[in-house]
Amino acid sequence: MGYDEDLSHVLRQIVFRKLKAECDENKVCFDCGKGNLMWASVTFGVFLCLNCGAAHKTMLGEHISIVRLPEYEPWTPKQLRAMICGGNKRARLFFKRHGWTQDGQKFIKARYTSRAADLYRQFLANQVAEDTSSVLLEAFNEAKESLYRLYDQEPGDSVLTAIRLADLECEEQSCGGTVKEKDMWTSVKEMYTRYVGVGVKLKKQ
Repeated sequence: MGYDEDLSHVLRQIVFRKLKAECDENKVCFDCGKGNLMWASVTFGVFLCLNCGAAHKTMLGEHISIVRLPEYEPWTPKQLRAMICGGNKRARLFFKRHGWTQDGQKFIKARYTSRAADLYRQFLANQVAEDTSSVLLEAFNEAKESLYRLYDQEPGDSVLTAIRLADLECEEQSCGGTVKEKDMWTSVKEMYTRYVGVGVKLKKQ
């Protein structure tokens, strides 16, 4: 991998490590409570085990739950924000408040096609759109520093602007489904080169 791909890979590793360190519930599967985490649902911002993640793909489909591999697939900034704004604990408490307490793989289809799931999907999407936290920026700076000595280069100082511009471009190209890392992440470094410093104004914060 080159600098851009390495940066994206290290960034998502840092984000997921922080999320698991901050909340023990993120260390187990949201659906069944077991370990062996392999997948994550971008739509609901939750971590899933190998079997439950596979059930999301086969029983639900991407129109209900988009699942990705945290370790092996590229993630856009917007998708990472869904995990930052979500998490297993937040989802569990929301579902519980709306009368949903059943756990286990056999309840997956019923749970994610419920009224509670519709409400949480909308709630999380709004949280992501309004997110102003510095978690992603801090993780980006940490990833950048970890690669600096290896590549002896930096993507620029206005990293927050570049990340937000990456978000906008992802939205325009529909970043919900499967994406190519070069096309969608395009690396924040490339975003900096293309936009920052030429007077482009952000459409939204």
